[in-house]
Amino acid sequence: MSITSLVRYIGATQDQIDFGGWDDPREVLEINKIYEAYNCVVGPLKSYFELVGIHGRFNTVHFEPLKRYRKRPVIIEAVQWFKHGDHPKVFRTNVGDNVCDCHENHGIIETLE
Repeated sequence: MSITSLVRYIGATQDQIDFGGWDDPREVLEINKIYEAYNCVVGPLKSYFELVGIHGRFNTVHFEPLKRYRKRPVIIEAVQWFKHGDHPKVFRTNVGDNVCDCHENHGIIETLE
């Protein structure tokens, strides 16, 4: 496990808690919630780690690791325009969810994001 890893809490049984001797996650964690784990200690029969922002040491069997993915940067076309109709990819829009009252022309160019 790296310095910090993302893990999903999958639940715990009383037998698992008794065997490991670590803290009871059922009191402080939510099932299927994602946590950031650090300080992983792996032993021959049992292992534990700690969670960022949560006090305690928890048996690793209560969690499943999550893989991290880095999104690739998206190249977009930058276009200067002054009024609607200057560029075919510019669409008229309002600013945010509200109608703009500044009497300016606002537009967007759709991207993959």
